[in-house]
Amino acid sequence: MALGNTKLNDISIKSLVDDTSKTSVYLKNLIELEIVKREFSIDDGTKERANTNRGLYRLTDNFFRFRYAFVFTNYSELESGDTDGVFEYAIKPNLHEFVSFAFEDVCCEYIRKMQRIGKLPFRYQRMGRWWGKTTVRRKDKKEVQETEIDLLAVSQKADHESFFIFP
Repeated sequence: MALGNTKLNDISIKSLVDDTSKTSVYLKNLIELEIVKREFSIDDGTKERANTNRGLYRLTDNFFRFRYAFVFTNYSELESGDTDGVFEYAIKPNLHEFVSFAFEDVCCEYIRKMQRIGKLPFRYQRMGRWWGKTTVRRKDKKEVQETEIDLLAVSQKADHESFFIFP
């Protein structure tokens, strides 16, 4: 997970565990210990959430994420004292992607605070990430691509549904 594998099957393959049901049990235990959390797209309903193959898994602690993404994978180089080399060739090129998750967490906290003090254009009922397939049109062709919105706030009023996407 620290290296970007967030789907059950990908975690199973990278962990060298043959059976995803075994991986599911390990992940369930890590969720109970609050080391891992399972995320769903904001539009997923109860049926999708009950499906064990749905959702993305993510380490909850950024220290764990950093340790397993960079320290664990470069342990021998770090042990030999090559800290500058590890930073330059392993950490620096991936740092932007690594901190993006922490930045999303900070943005969520900010939006929650703005709602508490009444500074948003509407009151949201749900907030989270959205991912799914979308059709992208380019000149003469259409293609289906995986798309993700990092932060989406949804307000459900009786007469309409409002969305606000935070850039």
